[in-house]
Amino acid sequence: MEKNSFREIRFYILLIIFIALVVRLLYFREAIQSPYFDAPFLDELYHQQWAEEIASGRVLNERVFFRAPLYAYLLATKFFLLGKNTVSTKLFQHIIGVITSVLIFLVTFLLFGQKETAHHQHSPKNKKNEAVSHREYSIGLVSAVISALIYAFYAPVVFFEGELLDIFLSCFFYALLLFLLLSSRRWTASKTAFFIIGFLLGISAIARPNCLIFSPFILLYLLYSLIEQKKIRTIILTCSLFVLGLLLPILPVTIHNAVVGHCFVPISTYDGINFYIGNNHTADGYTPKTTRRYFAGGRYRDSVELFAEKESTLLLGYEPNARQIKAYWYKRAFQEIKHYPRHFFTLLIKKFILFWNAFEIKNNKNIYVVAEFCPWLNFLLSLFNFGTVVPLALSGLFMALIFLKDIRRELLLFLALIIAFSFSVVLFFVTSRHRLPIIPLLVPFAGYGAVFFLKAVAEINWKKMILFISLLGLFTLAVNHDWYDIRRTEKSSNLAKDYWSVANCFAQKGDFSSAKAYYQKALAYDPEFCDALNNLGTLLFKQGQYHQAARYFERAIQLDPHYVKGYYNLGVYYEEVGELSKAFQMYKKAILLAPGGYERAMNAVNRLSAILSSPHPKED
Repeated sequence: MEKNSFREIRFYILLIIFIALVVRLLYFREAIQSPYFDAPFLDELYHQQWAEEIASGRVLNERVFFRAPLYAYLLATKFFLLGKNTVSTKLFQHIIGVITSVLIFLVTFLLFGQKETAHHQHSPKNKKNEAVSHREYSIGLVSAVISALIYAFYAPVVFFEGELLDIFLSCFFYALLLFLLLSSRRWTASKTAFFIIGFLLGISAIARPNCLIFSPFILLYLLYSLIEQKKIRTIILTCSLFVLGLLLPILPVTIHNAVVGHCFVPISTYDGINFYIGNNHTADGYTPKTTRRYFAGGRYRDSVELFAEKESTLLLGYEPNARQIKAYWYKRAFQEIKHYPRHFFTLLIKKFILFWNAFEIKNNKNIYVVAEFCPWLNFLLSLFNFGTVVPLALSGLFMALIFLKDIRRELLLFLALIIAFSFSVVLFFVTSRHRLPIIPLLVPFAGYGAVFFLKAVAEINWKKMILFISLLGLFTLAVNHDWYDIRRTEKSSNLAKDYWSVANCFAQKGDFSSAKAYYQKALAYDPEFCDALNNLGTLLFKQGQYHQAARYFERAIQLDPHYVKGYYNLGVYYEEVGELSKAFQMYKKAILLAPGGYERAMNAVNRLSAILSSPHPKED
């Protein structure tokens, strides 16, 4: 971008920074008071514990990376330099979100406001060309401001920036990648551009590897001008630089995996089990569920990771390495697809529709429940959501493809990246979190779509107005229609789990009265929810209400005779009241029911075995 252009847009950049920052601070002020704040669980807890281990000096992971490692190492760097304070961590992530808003502004401006650079640079400097250039510049500038503000206010983006999750990094990297790609037009696809863009794509891949699907489309875009020159030697050299840049960030991760796992795993192994989870004959397309639950001792382990390891070991009959585990689950998935092809293709269509549906399918936290504690997020969610932004963006994209022939190459690049990214998610399973990085690819067209329509109204161009309104209406209906009754299904099946999670957060913070209220609220939605019964019993046990707690453990076991935690906690109860023989039996039952064993129960059995086998067992 030229210096003169930057001076002219500097005011708008500062305005976007200010607005995006205010939006996030308003959310953060409420989020810090919510039960979820500083009470990490599931993936947030996984990332926090991993980062704490790295920050404490364990730079090498003890096993091959199950997840892409970039976020954990960035988080660890922050912990090491500035401490583990949750407030500063999440504020830092929101600042990255503000920077991403600015990048969205620059991407949109480069796409729609700088066309005259390529289109008019050899034209005579007459008044007509100057007028065209100024009009394009104005359209691009207004589109850029609107796009950046939409991104700044977009509710799921603001929400996920405040989570200890890696997805906000993908949004940032995609926006930066688009900025560099559009800027490369001014570098005339130089060798430097090939290397830098490849390097950025490699860094993005060690945050979330599915962006590697972009590689061929980006390379073709960069090669376009060189292919016209027909310089084979230059083409080979620049392609090599792109691949070198791409591989450089990935290589240390691959070496790490080879050292600790003695096998070749380029980045991570979670794609194998996730492909199976998303495509087996019982999959619903959006729930990352496993057929059974394994229990781990010590620090928190991802239940899917544990299942992938333990189940493959059980079925293979030997302990496979990380590469073999990954290959095993891909093989199992393809076997399922072969035996149930109709289900696979039907599910693929369902996942595609769910990807483009307005409803935000939860992964760990339900954004709609979080919004109950954050009125500002609830307000943003009512206006700046997938159902309002995406139809506008898709309409703008189609208008651009029809009417802006001079930037057709750039538009086709965006279209290819949008299709490729959606495909990379649909191949596995669809959730709000996993589809979020589509927004930086789409939102520039939301700004352009709004400007296109306003311009058509100002010019009283009925043809353009009718075409745009028709497309907008069609996309709005398609995106907002609940094709699979997902809203009702999620409300009936998951609200109990969501309020159970809220109760767990209160319990973690020591607010037992609020925790009890939310456990009871969860049970009001699902009276047979064993985890809520078990955790409510555990809460009462901590408060010394042992007999009342036992009734909840017993109720959980009655509802599910295979409920492992219920037996273990009954063992704890019987041990507390001095009935050691009964406690021993409950622990043994927990061990028998837990696939792969239950370390806590095994420790308890060993302890009680020594007591009960002594000449004078201490049993009342």
